[in-house]
Amino acid sequence: MYVIISRGDTMIKKALLFVMILSVLTACQKPATLTKFSNQTIEAGFDTIITLIGYTKNKSDFDAYFETAKKEFTRYNALFDRYKDYPDVVNIKTINDNAGIAPVVVDPSIIDMLLLAKEWYVPSGKTFNITMGAVFEVWHNYRTNGMADNGNGMGG
Repeated sequence: MYVIISRGDTMIKKALLFVMILSVLTACQKPATLTKFSNQTIEAGFDTIITLIGYTKNKSDFDAYFETAKKEFTRYNALFDRYKDYPDVVNIKTINDNAGIAPVVVDPSIIDMLLLAKEWYVPSGKTFNITMGAVFEVWHNYRTNGMADNGNGMGG
């Protein structure tokens, strides 16, 4: 890359000189020593183990990041849950319960998730399909009923 500066561009020359000096000074700085930490939880939702691995200066910094991540996973779990109501949370279940009845004001994170899901449908080879939830619900109902029938000595 070449930068051509004419003689009249004094401000640009000064700015470029400042950036070069700043680059040299920061390059001489000793890099911070980071240590690898990890933690996991089963209490943040989504019915799964969530593991966070990070590199921080100390364990207390990592623990703060872990608690923040845990809170966010818990928040997203409540927002995206289609089976359970949560106090003061308008989630996917709320939307479905009000479908065709009344409009619902939702958290922007739900809209972002839906737009992202739509965006990734084709690039994923159509394997990332959030509309499959309805199909899985039918399967789940038949599975649950079949297991109950089996428990009662009936075929199912």
